[in-house]
Amino acid sequence: MTYSLNRPTECTPQHPSKTHRTTAVAHAVQPFKLQVKQIGLPVANQALTFAQASVSIGRDERNDVLLRNGLCRVSRHHALIHQYQGRFWLMDQGSKNATWLNGYCLKKARPYPLRHGDCLTVGDYKLCFMLEEIFASPLQAAGIGSENPEDTA
Repeated sequence: MTYSLNRPTECTPQHPSKTHRTTAVAHAVQPFKLQVKQIGLPVANQALTFAQASVSIGRDERNDVLLRNGLCRVSRHHALIHQYQGRFWLMDQGSKNATWLNGYCLKKARPYPLRHGDCLTVGDYKLCFMLEEIFASPLQAAGIGSENPEDTA
């Protein structure tokens, strides 16, 4: 299922980066939600629910989360959230303007663990990652772990 957050745009197309998708998942797929808000606009958050192994984020029509804006800060294939071995991971797909996780700039093409309550910034959008409490692991529910994604990768 694809979700679109559209705003009129006159952006110049960027070259797509390679999209990496997991092909096999050893664990059952856990549903999660993304609260999406465009920064600087007084528009209410939009809650998107997913129950699939990989969710792509970007401004290309083929993404699961389609983010468009007039400032061209979102790449065609910007980021990817995927589940692997029962954990959630976030990876910047070689975007021009970077992906940020809890205020930390991610290195390109490197997976970073996602926890309940983590917030990522993609261009002019803030996306908060949420698991239902029943799906959160005891460590995630207790808030145990490093605030810096670099320390846990």
